[in-house]
Amino acid sequence: MIRQTTNKFFLVLLFIFVGFVAYFNRHIFLFKFEPDYWENYYYESQWNVPNSQREISDEGVYRYIGYRLVNGENPFNVDYWVPPFGKYLYGLGAKYLTNPYLISFTLYLLAILLFNSLVRLFFPDKKISYPSLYLFVLNPLIVVQISQTMLDLPLLIAFLAHLLFTLQFGKNKKSQDLLLSGFFLGLMAGIKPPFYIPFIALVDLWFIWRIKGLTSCLLFLPTIIGGYLASYFCYFFRHPNPIPWLRLHQKIIDFQKGHAGSHYPLNIFTMVFLGQFKGLLKASFVKMKMTEWSAIFPLGAISSLFILFKKSKPKKNLSWLYLSFLSLVYLFSNSLIDVWPRYLVPLVPLLILTTTHLFKNKSWLLYLLLLSYLPFLLPIFSPDPKPTIENFSQLLLSKRYRDAYQILSQSDKKEITEDQWQSSLTNLNFQKENLVDQIETVKEGNQWRIRWNPENF
Repeated sequence: MIRQTTNKFFLVLLFIFVGFVAYFNRHIFLFKFEPDYWENYYYESQWNVPNSQREISDEGVYRYIGYRLVNGENPFNVDYWVPPFGKYLYGLGAKYLTNPYLISFTLYLLAILLFNSLVRLFFPDKKISYPSLYLFVLNPLIVVQISQTMLDLPLLIAFLAHLLFTLQFGKNKKSQDLLLSGFFLGLMAGIKPPFYIPFIALVDLWFIWRIKGLTSCLLFLPTIIGGYLASYFCYFFRHPNPIPWLRLHQKIIDFQKGHAGSHYPLNIFTMVFLGQFKGLLKASFVKMKMTEWSAIFPLGAISSLFILFKKSKPKKNLSWLYLSFLSLVYLFSNSLIDVWPRYLVPLVPLLILTTTHLFKNKSWLLYLLLLSYLPFLLPIFSPDPKPTIENFSQLLLSKRYRDAYQILSQSDKKEITEDQWQSSLTNLNFQKENLVDQIETVKEGNQWRIRWNPENF
């Protein structure tokens, strides 16, 4: 009876945390995708007009290009240097749900289910598995992905599925698990440019070889190709001949050669241990803070090293060695590129698992670690209106009125159409001085919007 009550308590707490995240991100459920606006935005952006003032973000590109892909666009015609599968998922949300953010939230829920399955493989005791799961559910870097349509959340899903089937193969030695493991690794290559895939595959091959020998390694490799091919199903659906598909990859190679760029090798270490990094903006490095940082990064990295040197019986501890190797290799690979915080999303589950292993005999420390998330979650759950005000003022000063209209409150949009609003601006004179002080804001769905009051100008 006591055990059942405890299980119910853990489950109720899980639903509370997920509900908490949904509530403070409720603005995503109010979004409505407007194809005409995003088409106009994309074709007037920096991707099509040199030195354009209408700079479009990556997430804006992904949701629009995804919409195009769902409507039959050839993935090699637009944004071809980024694989199509993740964009296609957001396109489904944009076309059929008129809201790509619903895909983000669905992927978040799916990630929780997959991570829960991973945790149970290592920690059958719910007193340990649930706090580990909570660390994932409330991790700031994971939570912030819900309010974005970036490719790191789809990548996380494929990576978690890959981990789950790889580790299940290590436990049961079933060929279907091995095949699915390779398939999801290939699918990862079809979501973002496959920089990480060779590093992950090398660790996988070591693990598979130790489990069942060279034959299984040879079986694993073709399934990676199968997963990558599957990620381009939107191409093969209309163009079944694979030869042109292979030739078109030369476009991707040529683009990547011309955008190699430069990087700051110490970024990954300062990011993990200090929550700071140097971001490459317009050909110069700028010191930035990783606002979604948490103590799980340094603790997880240290835990991975601890496991690597502590496990003296490789056969008995092979799964833990695999996780440790994978964490450290993933960290190392990020020292070779211009890394941004969101690139560490797939690393989060690895670090939580190794940290949980370190504290498994002192589960209260896991709850203490959970509390340490709070300072980094507060800016997400209680956003500052200042960025919205500054963004709106810049849009007005640069006469990007169509983009400024998108930030108005829903009540304002109901009262005045976009054309009427733009027409009313012709009689107003916006001055840079004190402009931010003239702008009013209102919260809608825990997101700051502009409350339009022309009398202020």
